[in-house]
Amino acid sequence: MRTELNAWMAGWACMVALSAHTGEPGKPEAPDNGLVVINKGITGVNSTSLRDAFERDVLNAKPDMVLIYIGINDSLNNGFFVPLDKYIENVNSMIERAQAAGIKPVVCTIHHLDLTKTNLFGRREPFPDETPGERVDRYNAAIRKLAADRKIPVADFEAATAKLKKEEFLSSDGCHLIPAGNQLLAKTFFGIIAPSLKGGEKIVCIGDSITFGYQNPGAGTSTGETYPAKLKQQPIPSKK
Repeated sequence: MRTELNAWMAGWACMVALSAHTGEPGKPEAPDNGLVVINKGITGVNSTSLRDAFERDVLNAKPDMVLIYIGINDSLNNGFFVPLDKYIENVNSMIERAQAAGIKPVVCTIHHLDLTKTNLFGRREPFPDETPGERVDRYNAAIRKLAADRKIPVADFEAATAKLKKEEFLSSDGCHLIPAGNQLLAKTFFGIIAPSLKGGEKIVCIGDSITFGYQNPGAGTSTGETYPAKLKQQPIPSKK
């Protein structure tokens, strides 16, 4: 009996140790590419909130890169609306502050929601002159232009998801990402930053509940099934 109990306890301890790395009990630890990835996603924020927290969450961490995914609340959630010009002003401020500190910024386009499932955060109100999809397109066009003007990289997640069925990357709420969506977002960012990586870089990921990993194992961390966790699992190409 004691032998069986000891074996059970050893197995349980192993599962706990594994879950600490992956966010899922009993799931083996995924390969780690050596990047130091910090998840600073915050639920229920817009670009103004992100700008206000930039010193605390990014500058104080002294990373090599900052990956910025923000805009869904700014454009579609009328509890957090930020007009387009103010949204671009906020993102541009974060770009400037990052570059002044020697941090490489990367911005990202936002994905379209599944409007058959989401009720736009419980407050569905028609936009007077455009559909929700057209509004997202307008914000994405502006972020692409800002990136071009500032000569910084843009990870085009909108393009990466454009031809997918919504259920292939979105959760049942029509807004947040499932693990496959987080994997795709990580790959989209990684495809942009990989050519400049040497290994061991510190990367801070900032954004709203998408970056946070809402409803995913490891939410709020760089473990489990969040996109920052998936970023650590992307293979760094060898330098020839």
